[in-house]
Amino acid sequence: MDHFLAIAISFMVLVAPIPLISWLIERKERKKREEYDRWLEEQIRLAHERRRQAYIDALLRQSMQNYAKPKKPGVYWWDFLGVSKDASKDEINRAYKQKAMVMHPDKGGSDRMMASLNKARELGLRGK
Repeated sequence: MDHFLAIAISFMVLVAPIPLISWLIERKERKKREEYDRWLEEQIRLAHERRRQAYIDALLRQSMQNYAKPKKPGVYWWDFLGVSKDASKDEINRAYKQKAMVMHPDKGGSDRMMASLNKARELGLRGK
């Protein structure tokens, strides 16, 4: 009986911890994979954010080139808004909202550009 007990004890000491050790190793590797996956997702998110910001910056540069500096002195309000001279109030307001989404200071525009846009809208609505 003592011999059987000795074999049982040696089995528990030598063999039983092997699954536990392998489980701990797998757990550590799983944590590393999860950490890498989180890092990779963050890098992908940042790349998309940079691409989106670059696209917005390009739109703003194009917008500022087209509207910040008039090509000739005395640009008319309908040219600035991008509507015809005899545009309706709805068309003027729609054009104003589209330009305001790009030129607003919170969207990367300047106060001066927004003031010019407001002035053009006022002039257009006053004539109607």
